[in-house]
Amino acid sequence: MRAAIGGNETAYRKLLEDLSLILRNPVRREIGALCASDNDVEELVQDILLAIHRKRHTWDASTSLTSWVMAVARNRIIDNLRRQGRHPEVPLNLCDVED
Repeated sequence: MRAAIGGNETAYRKLLEDLSLILRNPVRREIGALCASDNDVEELVQDILLAIHRKRHTWDASTSLTSWVMAVARNRIIDNLRRQGRHPEVPLNLCDVED
């Protein structure tokens, strides 16, 4: 992140690639209860990466990058859930339902 903030485009691209891999499982776990598709997970991961990009200037280099990233991710997940409402409508065919 330090190199990325310093203008190193290669380091920034690598950082975003690495973060996308790290974020997918926590995002899937958090929104999986809503029977989220892989596309939903990927959209939210991309939204989180965009938020990280926009807020990167707020990261304090003396603190843990992981903690900061996960806080940004948590906030974007909450925002996403709020947009869906308390009781999102989920078509039954997206969930594993036994007949």
